[in-house]
Amino acid sequence: MSIFTKASGNSYWRGYHYYKDNRIKDIKKISEDFFTTTVMGTKEYNVIIDLSHPLKSTCTCPFVEGNHKICKHMVALGFAVSKEDLKEAEKIEKAYFEEQKDRETRYQE
Repeated sequence: MSIFTKASGNSYWRGYHYYKDNRIKDIKKISEDFFTTTVMGTKEYNVIIDLSHPLKSTCTCPFVEGNHKICKHMVALGFAVSKEDLKEAEKIEKAYFEEQKDRETRYQE
């Protein structure tokens, strides 16, 4: 179980772009699987992720308030601390854009 597999597709890709847009500030490693930071969204959100138990992760954003969802802010922090998952997302994104380019080329022919 990973924070990425527990996130919705929308949260996954929005979190990826939050990471790429450098919205994460001052990551603190609490333990091997436990990290905290501030992520800049419409305002600053305090995020804590537990990679061993993703549904115990927290964020101060309204999306998470009162439930155990994985939000884009948690995913962004996940990408910051997991370079293997970041590389996988980059590979998926690259393949997607190459496929889109191929479709456009075929359409124009």
